[in-house]
Amino acid sequence: MYIESLFERFKNGDMYAFDDLIVEYKNNLIFFITRFINSVPLAENIAKEAFVELYRNRNKFEDGSHIKAYLCAYARYRALSLKDTPAARANDNDPINANDLIELENMVLTSDEQKFIVDSMKGLDDTYKTVLHLVYIEEMPYVEVGRVLRVDKERVKDLVAKAKTALKNNIQ
Repeated sequence: MYIESLFERFKNGDMYAFDDLIVEYKNNLIFFITRFINSVPLAENIAKEAFVELYRNRNKFEDGSHIKAYLCAYARYRALSLKDTPAARANDNDPINANDLIELENMVLTSDEQKFIVDSMKGLDDTYKTVLHLVYIEEMPYVEVGRVLRVDKERVKDLVAKAKTALKNNIQ
């Protein structure tokens, strides 16, 4: 309800509410983007773009219930389009970027279980990483995950089952 009321205030012209929405989602969105590209600065830029798009398209939403899915879908699309570019690989061996990633991870991941899941996801297919991240880190319902991945709820269920099996195999 908090997000919905913030979004309603934002749609009614309260720019402080938009600032609060950014604060609410920024770190998680940047962390999500870094699952695709290993660059905190580039992830920050993509997150800024996503918020600009949210601002531009705010009237497409009746309420704030789908904001997270919208931001994640936009960010995923942009990150995947930049994934194999020199800009995305520029920070691969940069110790400052590595420290930024650790700091971001510590801000976003609130439980040991989440940290274990993220550590165990290394080496998984990008789609599996995405679905696991959205379900277990962002705690999105399957319908919202489907919005991000542009698939139906049944396909999300199937992807989650396959991703959990791959995760289990990765752990063993």
